[in-house]
Amino acid sequence: MLREFTAIVFAALFAMAFSQVPVFVQEYTQRLGGAVGELQALKDGFDENARRSDLTLEAYIQRHQANTDPVMRRTGRTMETTLTRLDDLSAGQAAITAASPWTRPFVLAQHNDRKLLLATWDTFRFTLTVDIYYGLVGLLVGFLFNAALVRALRRKPKAKRVKA
Repeated sequence: MLREFTAIVFAALFAMAFSQVPVFVQEYTQRLGGAVGELQALKDGFDENARRSDLTLEAYIQRHQANTDPVMRRTGRTMETTLTRLDDLSAGQAAITAASPWTRPFVLAQHNDRKLLLATWDTFRFTLTVDIYYGLVGLLVGFLFNAALVRALRRKPKAKRVKA
């Protein structure tokens, strides 16, 4: 009786927990899209400034970095860092977007930005939204978890001592 009860409880808990995965991935993806959009706006501004100076963006950044003024050098480094971050986040966004709903959490685990991931987690709220597919996976994992727990806790019969 207890075994069946715990199986149902664990299955329900894991089903609810696994149902949160697509919601979290969606929230991270939205935050990622916002970050990419803002960085792209900065890059567009850099491009415009370079164009007005009759320079390529690369030459514009190099001119800043080669300047004797430390303020200009720091600005050049900031532009370079911004563009690198834009490239990294854009690659992650493309990978997550191209992934199937089943592989998306694993792709996010490989292609995430730690700052964005932590910020998403900080604002994430568990919901009663149930994703049927992830819920079914969670249900299965819950039953398997219960079976493993029961097996681990099952007492082994004591060996009988043989009298001589």
